[in-house]
Amino acid sequence: MARSPTVDAWPFDVARLWREPPALATSGTLRISGAFFLTFGGLLLMACALLVPGSDAAHVWRLVAGVATVVVACGWYLLGGRAPHWAFGALLLAVVLAIAALVRTAPSTLNAGSFTAFFLLPLAAAALLLSLRRAVIVLLLTIVLGSWAMHHLGTTPSDVIVRAGSALGMFGMIVWLARVADGADEDSLTGLLNRRGFERRLEEQLLRLERDGGRCALVALDLDHFRRLNAASGHGYGDKVIIEWASAWSALLADDAVLSRYGGDQFVVILPDLPLGRAADIADQLRAAPVEGTTVSAGVAAWQHGDSGSMLLNRADVALYDAKASGRDRTVVYGDPGRAASELEAAIANGEMRVLLQPIVELPSGEVVSYEALVRWERPGRGQIAPLDFVPQAESTGAIHSLGAWVLEECCRLATTVAGRSRSIGVNVSVHELRGSEYARNVSRLLERWDVPGELLVFEVTESVFEDEDPQVTLNLQALRALGAQVAIDDFGAGYSSLRRIELLPIDLIKIDGALVCTIREGHDPAILRAVVTMAESLGVRLIAEHVENAYQADVLHRLGYHQAQGYYFGRPAVPGEAVLVAPRAAPAQD
Repeated sequence: MARSPTVDAWPFDVARLWREPPALATSGTLRISGAFFLTFGGLLLMACALLVPGSDAAHVWRLVAGVATVVVACGWYLLGGRAPHWAFGALLLAVVLAIAALVRTAPSTLNAGSFTAFFLLPLAAAALLLSLRRAVIVLLLTIVLGSWAMHHLGTTPSDVIVRAGSALGMFGMIVWLARVADGADEDSLTGLLNRRGFERRLEEQLLRLERDGGRCALVALDLDHFRRLNAASGHGYGDKVIIEWASAWSALLADDAVLSRYGGDQFVVILPDLPLGRAADIADQLRAAPVEGTTVSAGVAAWQHGDSGSMLLNRADVALYDAKASGRDRTVVYGDPGRAASELEAAIANGEMRVLLQPIVELPSGEVVSYEALVRWERPGRGQIAPLDFVPQAESTGAIHSLGAWVLEECCRLATTVAGRSRSIGVNVSVHELRGSEYARNVSRLLERWDVPGELLVFEVTESVFEDEDPQVTLNLQALRALGAQVAIDDFGAGYSSLRRIELLPIDLIKIDGALVCTIREGHDPAILRAVVTMAESLGVRLIAEHVENAYQADVLHRLGYHQAQGYYFGRPAVPGEAVLVAPRAAPAQD
């Protein structure tokens, strides 16, 4: 979260320590330390099986438990770096429970006393790597279960108190040392994260995005003409200005934002779970903070799939340089100098977007079997804006995630009302959305919220999906089909389709681009359209022809073997509920 600058003698922000883990608790540290503690504990258990007296059953039980612990350690070493932070705390709690069971089943008080030494392993790990609130839970559970297990075996209360006190003292010392080490990540002037601490937190954030999906933006801030200010008023006044800006920004930012003093008069903010347009708006708010003495320039960049921390920071720096080069005291967004993302996200919030439905009919009857959802922007003063005029910008700026989420929810709502829930609705989805690991789960939650069966949605992806080698795209398409939805390749034939990839992708429908349909005319052999039918039959998918504009095209498509069609001949895109959606023209059968 954003940390407030402090000049108090007490070096720790207790509220922050209660919520946040130490700086040492990176994903890499959790992975390696967890594997080490588990391996060490497993080896100790196996040593106890061989050296500590007991029954044959006890020896076998300890040996099996030790081997199992080492196996878990290997699994944690392989996967622990991608596990969420709370999983490490859950692992420690499980270890405490297992140790308590070991102590409880010890054949003698002497053995039980030896086994209580195992409690030091999870206790030290909790004090070193967990937030204080989670570490205290491990501490209390260790003391309660350890005391209970020892007391059951007849240990005296004084012995229990001595052991519990020793554990508490060790815990407190490690907590103190771990938090003192945090000082290496803090800026001494403002109390914010310094460059080292920022880069560590950014690494953690990007690992979470790679694991769970989501969005993130970076804002780079720089005080304008700060050297001139220092030269004119002295470094003491310059320090005062820096502290005032840091305090103002800390008060404005949400708890999950990460504000750091990256160096000198430059600050960087991590804004998790925010689209680019909203991040740019927040940058404007930060620049407008009521601090006298100097203005601020800002550069904003959004995380893109596959970005490293240095790539993201470099884009924010490029935008910041452009802001300073173009006059200072302004915000520049990398890849979106016109702030199109902000406009589009504001349009969604202000209710300027509309979803129209165009009917898809069965050939040759002309009966409506489904619809395609087409989004339009009803922009005040400019009328209706077609998708080609704003969707490419939305994809390049990341605003496609906000737009796609809104369209999907609107389609779920329409699926509950259009034609008595008997016809599916095709939803266009960008490959950028499919790269997110949470996409299919978000769809599942929406279907559940609106009580809509998955069979009422068809997810239409363009041929660009052929060029994307990200396995997450295929996983999401498979998950969507598992929900009952269908997957369609849209605008097939408009680009350069990979036949190898189309055979591997989980698809149910192929929508033929209108450019191929337009080739249908008297005296012309539609060889390509005929070849597509052969390919579709071999793949076991159905065909939909787009942009059908006359009866002759509809008849030829039917005779070639096309199953369904859409286009102006059958009905234009319209507001749901208009007559054109339920009574389109039928395709005449021609001999």
